[in-house]
Amino acid sequence: MELVSSSFAGQFVNYNALHDYKMIFKFIVDNKIYSNCSLNLEEKVKKLVEFEKARKISKNSKRRKIYAIELLVMLPKNLMKSQKHQFIKEFMLKISTVYKRVIYIYAFEAIGNGSYCRIIAFQRMIYNKPHFVPAKYKRDMYINKNTGQTCSKDDVDAIRICKKNEVKKDKENNVIYQKVTISPKKYRCLNFKDSNDIDKKLKRFNSFKNKLQKKVIYALSRILGSQNIYMKLRHKQFKKNDTEISKRILYYNSIINQINIDLQMLQNTFYYRGLIWDKRNAWKRFEHIFFNINQILNNGFIYLSESNEVKISIDPKSHIKASQFHENMEMFKTVAKNKIRKWYLEEFYDSEIDKWVKEEMYERVSN
Repeated sequence: MELVSSSFAGQFVNYNALHDYKMIFKFIVDNKIYSNCSLNLEEKVKKLVEFEKARKISKNSKRRKIYAIELLVMLPKNLMKSQKHQFIKEFMLKISTVYKRVIYIYAFEAIGNGSYCRIIAFQRMIYNKPHFVPAKYKRDMYINKNTGQTCSKDDVDAIRICKKNEVKKDKENNVIYQKVTISPKKYRCLNFKDSNDIDKKLKRFNSFKNKLQKKVIYALSRILGSQNIYMKLRHKQFKKNDTEISKRILYYNSIINQINIDLQMLQNTFYYRGLIWDKRNAWKRFEHIFFNINQILNNGFIYLSESNEVKISIDPKSHIKASQFHENMEMFKTVAKNKIRKWYLEEFYDSEIDKWVKEEMYERVSN
C-alpha cells in the first residue's frame, strides 16, 4: 500500500504486510543489513519466523498470516551516513518505543535519483529471559454429556467444558503456567485496520498514512535538533486531527525540514579547517541569509517581484486552496534553496579555491 499524496510531496513512505516469510530471508541475503539488534540477528529472525509459521489460523478466516511489516522510506538529501542511521532509529521510536526491544532490520538502497531505506519490522518481542504466563485454551471445547467424549457444539447433547482464551487450571483449581520466549500477543504499532466498507477503509487508510508521515517529520526534526547546528528554522505546532489546516502544517513542516538540512550543510562547512578563510565575515553573510528566510516565514508571505507588488501566502491558515498553498510552499522552498546555494558558490569563489577542490569539499560536506 503506497502512503504518498500530493500533500506530502518529496517525502515518501510505502507500507506492505509481508505474507511470505521467504521474502525476509531473501532481503537478508541480498543486502547489507543493519538492525537495532546486534547479537545473533539471523538466529532471532529465524526464531520469529518459525513462531509465526507454527501458529494456526482458522480455515474460515479471511486473514492471512503476517510475518512482518515492510516500510520503504525516502531519505532526505544531504544526510551523512551516521544521520541516516539515526533517522531510522528515531523514526522507529516515534512509531513506538517498543522498537527499543522489538527487532527490525533495514538496508539502504537507491531508486532512480532517490535514496531510500527499506525496513522490515517484526511485531513480537523475544524475551531475554523466559516468561511464565497463564496457559489458555485455544478454542471452545465440548463433550457429549452421555458419552463423555469430545464432540461438536452442534451435538444436541453437547456441553461446553472450556471457552476460548479461558485460563487453564489443574484438578486443584490452580492456574497452569507455561514458559514462553516470545511475546504471545503482537505489538500492533504498524497495524493497518482494514474494513469491508470502502469508505471506512479509505478513512482508516488516510488516518494511518498521516500517522506515518507525521513520524517521518518528527524523526527528521529530532536528528536535525541533535546536531551542532547554530541556527535552524522552527516548525509549526502540529495537532493530531484530520483538518485541512493540520494537513497544511504537516506539509509546511516537511518543507522546513528540507531547508534545515541545507542550512545544516552550510554550517558544517565552518567545522573544516581551511575550507573557509574569512569565517567571521562568512558567518555574518550566512546570518543575513538565515534571518532573511526566517523573516519570510514570520511574515507568512513571499514577494515574487522586486517591486514588492506581487506576493503569495505561505501561511497554513490562509484562505487559499490547498493546491495553491502547496504550490506557494514549493516556490518558497526554491527561493530559500537558491539563497543558500548562492552563499555557497560566492563564499568559495571569494576564497579562491580551485574548482576541483570546491567539488570535492561540497561532496565531503553533503555526504
